[in-house]
Amino acid sequence: MKDEGDSSMKLQPQQLSLHEKGLSRVIPPEVLEQLKAYLGVLPIHIRVIVILLLECGLRVSELCALPLDCLMRDAAGNWLLRCASSKTRSERTIPLSPDTAAMIQEQQQTLMQGKQGVMGD
Repeated sequence: MKDEGDSSMKLQPQQLSLHEKGLSRVIPPEVLEQLKAYLGVLPIHIRVIVILLLECGLRVSELCALPLDCLMRDAAGNWLLRCASSKTRSERTIPLSPDTAAMIQEQQQTLMQGKQGVMGD
């Protein structure tokens, strides 16, 4: 049995942060494929969250801060997601696929009808 003072059992500072070491935080393609394969079985509110994180590259804090009226259209009729950038403290718009916009609209309708809380509870 290892002694509590044994440094081999303690986390070393270099083990704590991948970001500080400059290692990639990208999700491996095989993991992404597995995640996408199971999207259809997720409840709609969770599916929208996962798709927005993947498709738009939002930070979790940006996703949580999305206003209910986050959808807009550009002059050509393309869907855009309006969100506040936590990094630059400004508003930005992100192009959306029609399918993703439709999922957001479905979730908005559910919320406006009071059928469930923001996270689906």
